[in-house]
Amino acid sequence: MIHLFLGTHAQLIKMAPIMVELQKRGLDYNFVYSGQHREEFENLLTSFGLKRPDFVLYTGRDVTGIIQMLAWGLRLLFGYLFRKENIWRGDKRGIVLNHGDTVTTLIGSILARL
Repeated sequence: MIHLFLGTHAQLIKMAPIMVELQKRGLDYNFVYSGQHREEFENLLTSFGLKRPDFVLYTGRDVTGIIQMLAWGLRLLFGYLFRKENIWRGDKRGIVLNHGDTVTTLIGSILARL
């Protein structure tokens, strides 16, 4: 299984061509959304014709400040421990595509390895 872990506008814009191609080829993929940037995310999904995330890790306000980001990151990591099987659909051998240079990228990489 292919898993895509995204959370920011820039990550979605950069990964959209891959997601579109997967959809064109009829390949199922698991879209995990960290919820870091919620504002305009839905509009971007619609603009690119992409499916909605299969799993959303955070549904609060946009994460913008450093203290807020620290709390958000810890919340994702601890919450992940209880939802690991659901997030990755029980797949232990799939690949995780995770793009960028943001905290979401770091967290996605950590979660993919746990």
